[in-house]
Amino acid sequence: IFKVSSPTTRNVEVVLTNLLGGKIKEINASTNQETEIKLDVPPGIYFLTALTEAGKQVHKVIIQ
Repeated sequence: IFKVSSPTTRNVEVVLTNLLGGKIKEINASTNQETEIKLDVPPGIYFLTALTEAGKQVHKVIIQ
């Protein structure tokens, strides 16, 4: 579950990438709301990146 914060509520595209920057998945989400995603990826460190009018937001995700 993740949440993208923004001054306004809008639809945004969130991209999940691996440590090397390879795109794993694209997710459509709304800002200021929790979004649940299910991943079938090996254990490791990943990044969720979203662009909003407030700027670029990056969240680190650790899969064990």
